[in-house]
Amino acid sequence: MHLKISLLLVLSLFSFYTQAEPLQANQLRIQNKTINELGDSSVAINGPIYIVSNRSVATVNFPNLEYVNGPIYIVNNLKLTKVYFPKLKFVNGPIYVSYNSSLKVINFYRDMYVNGPVYYYMNKNE
Repeated sequence: MHLKISLLLVLSLFSFYTQAEPLQANQLRIQNKTINELGDSSVAINGPIYIVSNRSVATVNFPNLEYVNGPIYIVNNLKLTKVYFPKLKFVNGPIYVSYNSSLKVINFYRDMYVNGPVYYYMNKNE
């Protein structure tokens, strides 16, 4: 059974969204969760993304996300096998992808601009 968590649900907890503009958040933090699939339809996140130390997250899929105003941390997710950010064009900070022992596929937009280094180490597909 796959359980999807929507960023809209996360945003409703923080009250960072409006109906008049594209869906945005000030940050996204998913940590120590037991969900299987994480994804949403947001266009922008005005802050960092933390996907850290999750026991059951197998897939991360943000099909419409284009802008992140902060770093991205995808670290220590034991069952994570797939990461998709196909439209992400700009990250204002470094990207950390490390210690994801089951990672097989990672997909970012081909011409993405990252304002900082990209750290990719200690993942299965190295």
